Amino acid sequence: MDTKKLTVTELTRYIKILLEGDRITGHTVAVVGEVSGANAGPRGHIYFSLKDSGAALDCAVWASTVSRLRYKPRNGDKVLALGKLDLYAPQGRYKLVVNQVQPVGTGDIMAQLEALKQKLAAEGLFAEEYKKKLPSFPRTIGIITSATGAALQDMVRVAKTRNPRVRLIFHPAKVQGEGAAEEIAAALNYFSKANNVDVVVCGRGGGSMEDLWEFNREIVVRAIYSCPVPIISAVGHETDYTLADFAADVRAATPSNAMELAVPDTVELGQKLGQLAARLRQAANTKIKYNRTRMEVLRRSRCMSSPAMLLTEKRQSLEVLAERLIDKSRGNMEVKRQRIVLQRERLALLNPMNLLRRGYGIVRSGDGKLLPSVSGVKTGDDIMIRLSDGEINAVVRAVN
Repeated sequence: MDTKKLTVTELTRYIKILLEGDRITGHTVAVVGEVSGANAGPRGHIYFSLKDSGAALDCAVWASTVSRLRYKPRNGDKVLALGKLDLYAPQGRYKLVVNQVQPVGTGDIMAQLEALKQKLAAEGLFAEEYKKKLPSFPRTIGIITSATGAALQDMVRVAKTRNPRVRLIFHPAKVQGEGAAEEIAAALNYFSKANNVDVVVCGRGGGSMEDLWEFNREIVVRAIYSCPVPIISAVGHETDYTLADFAADVRAATPSNAMELAVPDTVELGQKLGQLAARLRQAANTKIKYNRTRMEVLRRSRCMSSPAMLLTEKRQSLEVLAERLIDKSRGNMEVKRQRIVLQRERLALLNPMNLLRRGYGIVRSGDGKLLPSVSGVKTGDDIMIRLSDGEINAVVRAVN
């Protein structure tokens, strides 16, 4: 039997007719799967994939249907999607045009990812206190990415544009698919041991959650955490997040942005240095001008024009001050002398010897205690009487 020859358009049209005429695919179908790669298009449509362990199905929700949805699909959610299969001839791809979406629960993959995230966070692998600062002026930068991806060319272009002298050491590694996580971890371990770079950029271009999944693997996260060199994670686009982003010292929005963070712009640095140099020159000129003005003022001053006359005036002023000081000292001494005389007179009035000269005496017992009263004296006691010029030892003959 001769094989019928068909054009691509004819074959595609035939497959479309089969799909539309089938008793299952030609009517509304209900498909259960996990949402992946959900994103809103510029015209309001929502595109995503439904997947399970064996296959993936492209899905689309047109803008006219989006407004009627009570639930909008989110990555990682397990959903029941109802719609009709449609084959888009220009690309030869079929998709499910969804008109209803109902959540079923959290997807197994997202649940596993969240569990791993919590485990690693509890061990401190994402802690801020362990983050290393990027060097201000790195000389050598390590790159870990695919040798065939556009991310490598973008990073090299940005790095060389910002600093043509920066040295780049590229370590190729698969960034998706089986064995990718092991290759990424091996590249990180190489830079950890080689100690030949100042910073490492590890990442890839954008893609679906499945494409970026290897950067969620525990072996990659632990290799990033253990690396002594500062690491910039540059996985996917700005809205994409992986566990590698949480473990890295710095997270970049894109691979190009990673190089912008790692490599200082020499042109910009040159401009800043020029501005600083201009400010320094201006400050120096201002200082020189100020000092010249001061020197001119000093040159015209009397101390420079007639120092002898200035010294004479200062000497005369000093003599006047010395005379004032002597007069002041003499006045103070006289006041203090008079105070001393007055205090001496007051002390003389209080001197008990003056009272003794007037005929009074001080009487003590035999053991030297003062006797202010006759109550403590008995007939026959020994007493001492102190007069102005000596003492009398006596015996009490009577107490009146």
